[in-house]
Amino acid sequence: MGFSLARKSGARRRAYTGYLRSGAWAWRRTRWFRDCRAAGAEPACQVCGTTLAVAGTLDLHHTSYDGVYINDDGTYRAEEPDTDLLPYCREHHQDLHRILDERRGDYWGWNRRRATAVVTRILTRKHHQRTP
Repeated sequence: MGFSLARKSGARRRAYTGYLRSGAWAWRRTRWFRDCRAAGAEPACQVCGTTLAVAGTLDLHHTSYDGVYINDDGTYRAEEPDTDLLPYCREHHQDLHRILDERRGDYWGWNRRRATAVVTRILTRKHHQRTP
């Protein structure tokens, strides 16, 4: 199982990048942030707590792609549960993928959700050690 774009190739890479560039993902991403705010929560980076209001934009990280489908006509259907998407500032999202790639042997056999949780904890500890 690949954790990031760097580990995907061929058809998997095209499907992954196609989805992230699709209208279905743009709609799903917008809906996730809207629903989060409608529930009374301000979306914030899982590591540093920077909010969407402060940052202006946050990345959403998939803990699973099980809710993503390619239709027969080549379009995408975005049905990921809200719990499969986690907000990160760009810096920490990139750090998350860098660690998952560099230490992939440490997470061999793990699902994406579990590996994400462990690396997020590592990043959070490091962030708090550097921040007063």
